[in-house]
Amino acid sequence: MSSTKKKLLRSSGLLILAKTVQRSLSIVSVLILARLLSPEDFAVVAISGLVLYFCETLSSTGSEPYIVRKYRVTRKDLSTAWTLDLILKFIVFSLLVISIPFISDFYADPRLKPVLYAASSILLINAIKSPGLIILKRNLEYRRIFFLMVSQKIISFTVVVSIAFFQKSYWALIIGDIISAITLMIGSYLIHYFRPRFSLTCWKEQWLFSKWILFRASIGYGKSQMDSLLVSKFFAPAELGAFYMSKNLSTLPSTDITGPAVEPLLATFSKSKDSFFELNQQISKAFFLVGTMIIPIGVFMIFFPNHIINFFFGSGWEAAYGILPALSLNLMIIGVGQVLNQGFMALGAVRQLFIYEVFGVISLGFILYISRNTQIDEFSWIRAWLSVGLFTLLAVYFRWVFGYFVERAFLLLIPVSVIAVISALLTIELNIMSTSSNSIVILFMSASFYFAIFTLLTLLYIYIIRNRSYEANLVFKSAKEIYHRFT
Repeated sequence: MSSTKKKLLRSSGLLILAKTVQRSLSIVSVLILARLLSPEDFAVVAISGLVLYFCETLSSTGSEPYIVRKYRVTRKDLSTAWTLDLILKFIVFSLLVISIPFISDFYADPRLKPVLYAASSILLINAIKSPGLIILKRNLEYRRIFFLMVSQKIISFTVVVSIAFFQKSYWALIIGDIISAITLMIGSYLIHYFRPRFSLTCWKEQWLFSKWILFRASIGYGKSQMDSLLVSKFFAPAELGAFYMSKNLSTLPSTDITGPAVEPLLATFSKSKDSFFELNQQISKAFFLVGTMIIPIGVFMIFFPNHIINFFFGSGWEAAYGILPALSLNLMIIGVGQVLNQGFMALGAVRQLFIYEVFGVISLGFILYISRNTQIDEFSWIRAWLSVGLFTLLAVYFRWVFGYFVERAFLLLIPVSVIAVISALLTIELNIMSTSSNSIVILFMSASFYFAIFTLLTLLYIYIIRNRSYEANLVFKSAKEIYHRFT
């Protein structure tokens, strides 16, 4: 195995491990908070998150993908990236502070004003973190990032749970986010020696690349958050809270499993972008690997939403039963879509991604708006199938423009999807004899049966095709290596 592949696997492994630790603490946090706070409380947090995420998107300079894909990086490049980020985030912060009274009036919720004033500080905190983090990612040196991510989550978790336990207030989440941002900012200077200085020396070169990142990110925000924006305005606060929590739950695998696995791909793809055959193989392998990880999780969520909601949120969250399955379908699209986005980025096709995002947000906005009077679960399914259609168009466009054989991996993933559905149906049959009313026992039994059946059948499938498919051979070798490390 080449040194680059070893670095890629090690980096992905460290990121997945860090995200696993982070999400384990987040799950414990959700288990506690969902029982201490009401869906209406989470509605306040949801709206605050939408506003802050929008501001973060507007102030994104695209410095990370620019630095990662650059052949040679200088100190001036890093300082310029840091300066541009600082300037843009300060401008957006100022505009947000001015707009907060109008946002509070728009939602007719006076609780939003102090929450948004406090949360806006995260923009400035994120602006001053060290670009040394980007260099570590560029060099696939994730060991120090791993320890920073874990420390960040442990500290914020302790703060959130402590405040929630004693105050039983949504302020626990807001303060926790602020503490998390401060920890990341301070830690970024501790784990890398680089100290940025105010500089605009290379701003023209960076802006030629980054402007499409910014434009695309702004439109991409609308595409990814259009559903939440419409739910926040046209549905009841309790339904917004249920939608917000279900969406967060459904995206856990993409943020904590496929996201870390895909993140190092940009550096790897960029190194192979001049070789059509090599990059084609890497993209196909990444599709198959990510699909094999994300499909079984999404199918499990579709078939067993009640078990999952009861375990994570407890009673009072019945509105989420019909929302989670639809958002789980969307999860699978997000997972494989991350690979395709990295392929576009590595090839420098940011403009094409921007055009796609514009088309996506317009079509999503129109169709979801005319669906605003439907039930919340029906609205969620419309959103999910729209994602499927838009992703299919993006994959066809990628194949048509660049000629890479993305359909090969999708054909290989069809049996994986069938195996996942069969595993779910067999699990339902096996659980007929279960009379337990304990949500923990029910979820544990269902997940144990399901993933055991899926793993056995999928490994058999991969073993059979391993010599005819370099995608399956990669998964087989990775599984074999993991087995030998733990035995």
